Parts: sequence; structure tokens; C-alpha cells
Amino acid sequence: MGLAAVDLDVDGRVDLIVSGPGEVRWIRATPTGFAAPAAFAAGLTPGDLRTGDVDRDGWPDVVATDPGSSAVQVLRGTGAGLGAATTLAVNPDPTALIVGDLDGDGDLDSLTSSSGASQSLLLNDGSGGFAASSPERRGHDRPRCGRPPGRRAPRRRRCPRRRAGAAPGRPRRAGRHGRPPARRRRRRAYATPGCATPATPPRA
Repeated sequence: MGLAAVDLDVDGRVDLIVSGPGEVRWIRATPTGFAAPAAFAAGLTPGDLRTGDVDRDGWPDVVATDPGSSAVQVLRGTGAGLGAATTLAVNPDPTALIVGDLDGDGDLDSLTSSSGASQSLLLNDGSGGFAASSPERRGHDRPRCGRPPGRRAPRRRRCPRRRAGAAPGRPRRAGRHGRPPARRRRRRAYATPGCATPATPPRA
């Protein structure tokens, strides 16, 4: 048995949607309370249910699991109630259901979980129609970091470091592979025993 609160007829008052054996009941809110339930056929054993505008017509719709039929029942809102149920096959014995934009295209999709630890993903085509997809592979289909799949990121170049004491805005000339050239050290002459020529003493 499932329960949801939604303004099904968009009159500003929150109604109740209840699932029961073979049907989904709409309990319409009135200014003084609730009206008598209106029943709509929905498979064999509708259970967990969610609401949302799956076909983008402005009226909330109802999506419910149906373990007895191993399916999901979609009942579209008409403003005066719910239309005929559309049966969508999923994995056996669906017990839990979520509705949301799972592929990032702006439409409401459906994901069900079954008692056998399996999931069924139904992707919305934008007009309320659903197509089965594999939830295990959806993460590999998306490009990473905004790049198409299979293309590597461009290699980053290192900026040459500025030499200590150099004027700002004049970077040191880069050598091979973008690296600065190695500094050359001056050789200092030291006094050598037995040599008549005086050598330059080292600096302090």
C-alpha cells in the first residue's frame, strides 16, 4: 500500500493518493474536508507510488510499482482525475520506486528496486513515454570533465620560472621541454703549490 500527497487537480488544495488491491484511489480535498475516494484501475497489486508531471502537460501524474504484474503502472493526470494506466515491464517483484531526472535531460525518469537486489531504469522520452535502460552502465556513458568519452585532456605546459632578481615582466628564457636552462658556474682559480703565477683568491 502506498500513500502520496499532491494537488492532483491543481485547485490549491492538497489531495491524497492511495494505492490498494488492483486500483489507485484519489481522495480529493474540499474546503470542508475530503470527498469520497475515486478509484482508478492500476494492474494487480499497486504498492509504492510517486507523483510528478512525467508528460509535461501541467497535470501531476502517478507512477506506482505493481509486484503482482512485475511492472510499473503510470496513470496520467487529466485535471479531473487519472487516465487509464500504462503498464511498463520491469524486473520481477518491484518493491521500491523513485521518480526524478536521472539522466539530466529535464524529464522525469523512473528507477525501481526489486526484492532480488536488482534495479530497473526507465528513461523518459520527453512526452511521457518510457524506455528501459541499464542502470549499471549509465555512469560510463557520461563524458568526464566536459570532454567526449575516449578523448584525453590536453597536456598542460609549465610556465618558466622567473629568475631571482630579474625585472618583473621579463620571464627567464625557456630551454628544451619548457624548462629553464641550467646555470653555468664560474670556475674560480686557487693557488696551486709549485706554480709561479699567483692565483685569484676566493671571495669571502
